[in-house]
Amino acid sequence: VVSVIIPTYNRRSSLERTLASLRRQTLDHHRYEVIVVDDGSSDTSREIESWKAPFSFHYIRQEKKGATAARNYGASRSRGKVLVFVDDDVVILPETLEVLAEECLRQQKSLVMGRIVGPSDLSEVAPASQDIPSLLAEGIGAENGHLHYTQCKTGLLAIRADAFFALGMLQDPTGGWPNWDDVDLGYRAHREGYEVRLASTAVGVHWDESSTNLSK
Repeated sequence: VVSVIIPTYNRRSSLERTLASLRRQTLDHHRYEVIVVDDGSSDTSREIESWKAPFSFHYIRQEKKGATAARNYGASRSRGKVLVFVDDDVVILPETLEVLAEECLRQQKSLVMGRIVGPSDLSEVAPASQDIPSLLAEGIGAENGHLHYTQCKTGLLAIRADAFFALGMLQDPTGGWPNWDDVDLGYRAHREGYEVRLASTAVGVHWDESSTNLSK
């Protein structure tokens, strides 16, 4: 089982777009669960709790503690062998979960990054995020391979659950903003002999909410 963990705060419409992309995964619906951790939203995000999904779907809520705590809380409630962290403004292409899970299970000591692109990279071909065909993934980005640990990002990141807990989960080294919890995880993993790897056909389109609404 793969556990997809999505922290969210006051991004109802963006979150729904992300969840819609999870409906279209090539991975069998019985092989993954999705856990949304609401970090104390004050908008209508709570209505997502009743969202109907073809896979196992869980909405959990915490009082505002930040994205690091939300991701860790979601992981603590998960049951998958592989954890996939996805930001609530990232739309993933259909093969993404399958590719990330296979790479994680094949590479024992690895953190696997998906390839993040912007909407402008695809707009001429598929202007609506929900219509982006999976075959576009083959033409996007770099080759699979090793990344420096400073490129570890939780926007689209997979890790074996046992490794995540053995490494001490995510930690916030700054205690505020900017939050370097993902780079810190990459550094701690690197010291333990893990690699950060890129799976170039696991693609996420980043519809950057923070650039259009600074309150989010």
